[in-house]
Parts: sequence; C-alpha cells; structure tokens
Amino acid sequence: MLSLTNDGPTAVFWHGKTYSLDLAFDRVLLFFQLIEDDSLSSNEKTLQAIQIFLGRKNESIDHLLGRLPKDDSFFNRVFGLIQREIRDEPYGRYEDADDINDSVSSDRIFDYQRDAGAIYASFWQDYGIDLHKQIGRLQWCEFKALFDGLSSKTYFKKIIEIRQKEINSDMSSEEKTDILDAQRYFALKDPRIEQIKNNAASLASMFGVKKGGK
Repeated sequence: MLSLTNDGPTAVFWHGKTYSLDLAFDRVLLFFQLIEDDSLSSNEKTLQAIQIFLGRKNESIDHLLGRLPKDDSFFNRVFGLIQREIRDEPYGRYEDADDINDSVSSDRIFDYQRDAGAIYASFWQDYGIDLHKQIGRLQWCEFKALFDGLSSKTYFKKIIEIRQKEINSDMSSEEKTDILDAQRYFALKDPRIEQIKNNAASLASMFGVKKGGK
C-alpha cells in the first residue's frame, strides 16, 4: 500500500546482510502471469518467483540461489513481505470476506494481461504516463494507487462498466442487443480458466494472492 512517508520495501535485511527486493509494477504483473502458467510445476513457479523479485539482470537461477541464504525462514520472510505489499488495500480487502468463495472470486471483471492495452491507454489518458517507460521504475504500490484512481472517462473504466452493466426491462431491444454484443466482445471468459485455476492454486495459496492479482 502506498505511503506518503516512505518508498515502500526495496530490500530485505537478514543477519546483517541486505538483499535487494524488486517490487516494480512489472515484476508483480510477471508474478501474476506466472501463477496462471499451467505449463509449469509448483517448484518451477517458486524458483521463477524468487528470480522475479530477488534476481539481478541476466543473473542465472543457480547464481541467484548461490548468493541467497540457505534458510527457509529467509524465504518465508521475503514472501510474507511480498504478500503484504501485493494484498494490502487502503480500505479493506474484499477477497478476505469469509462468504466469498472460489466461484465468486474467479468471476473477475478485469485481467492485467488481457486488459493491458486498455490499462496502458488509460494511464496515458489520465496521467500522461507511458507505462513502458516506467518498467523497472514505477513501484507496485504507486502503480496500484494510480490504477485504482483511474477516472470513469478512461477506456479501461468504460470496459469495466460494460462488463458490469445489467440488462433491465426498461431498455429497448436495440439497447439490450448493443450491451450484450459489447459484453461478448470484452468478455474475459475463456475455456482454459478452470484448468488454469486448478493448476495455479498451490502457488497462489503459498504466496497469499488471488489469481489475476485481485
């Protein structure tokens, strides 16, 4: 969560040593994609997650593991910090409610990967920010604050509005058809979603995040 008094976590301190932690927005989005990659095993996902957040540019996984502590407590601390940073919301976490089950949380209204173009256009539209030029620079907490603050006039928010719009009896047949056509065009439903959901469950649970970052 964004703070006005500090820059957020950029390192992990462990037994007198400092280990850089990369929580730029593109790192977190890569992690969300990793969770949903059904071609990888849980162990492969864990290793890649370590590389995403703790690795240096062009560093091999063997070299990375060689310089990190051989201590489960270290990794528990690292991913506990990442979990808090990703999941923290200023006004509460909807997904933590006890009555929200898997079927509800899987019915998502946006996806960082499939909506990437709309998100990019909306950041430019509202803030004049080119997200490609912010790769490796804009921190997740900063990105999330700006993302949550996107105005209703942006392309992304209009897509969300279309996905959530309900058909009612006061609408004409033409209006209903137009809405349904738009919802089908912008739909996130995909026959692979259930398979992805099942294969991603272990890693998502380990790091305490929901698929798609929501």
